[in-house]
Amino acid sequence: MLVDQQARPPFVAEYGLSLLLETEEWRGVFDAGQSPQTLRRNSELVGIGNKSLDFAVISHEHMDHVGGLSALKQLLKDDAPVYMPAGVNWRLLKSAEDLGLNVKRLMTGTRAAKAAFITSQQYGPPYEQSLIINLDGNRAVSLLGCSHPGPSRMVSKVLYDLSLTPYAVVGGLHLAWATPDKVRLEAEALKMLGVKVIVPLHCSGDPVKLESSRLGMKVLQASVGDKVVLPLDL
Repeated sequence: MLVDQQARPPFVAEYGLSLLLETEEWRGVFDAGQSPQTLRRNSELVGIGNKSLDFAVISHEHMDHVGGLSALKQLLKDDAPVYMPAGVNWRLLKSAEDLGLNVKRLMTGTRAAKAAFITSQQYGPPYEQSLIINLDGNRAVSLLGCSHPGPSRMVSKVLYDLSLTPYAVVGGLHLAWATPDKVRLEAEALKMLGVKVIVPLHCSGDPVKLESSRLGMKVLQASVGDKVVLPLDL
């Protein structure tokens, strides 16, 4: 984890989200946090070298997910794609293009790398997309930025668009300010979709952690600097 409001020393905490993704074949990043300074500092501590990332996925246009784009430019390989929803505002597009980023606006789902798929955008507002990692040919991980369209609605893309089984959800669930009924309904929907593991970050809030645990899902607490290796041996 590169950016979140929870961090263990010497990492820097910040309200925002950025996740480093690693497999044996590629390295990517999901969202860019709120500031280039924090993304740059935490990337250095993790050991990410300049021009070492194969791609970036931006979930949506809010500043706490795109503010670190200038630092992201340094971390990406030359001409590495930066995938954004087609519906992002023109100011973000111009800013990214002025930085020299290779922006790819997505209206439909696309393959980012081996076993990594970006969903078609969904409207919250704003327009938002998620990244799905196929773990083993069946089980999949959903990476969510803020879940403005609703976490269960976004995770359902795993089942209905890719015919995979939702296994884990990592990222912002946008339930920190939700009513207890909303939290309960979303947690129950994730459980019904087949989710076994939740790593709630950013805007998720504590109630969904308690509700998910009550329903029998494994809830992992994670901070900046932590590594989550999936699948878990449950």
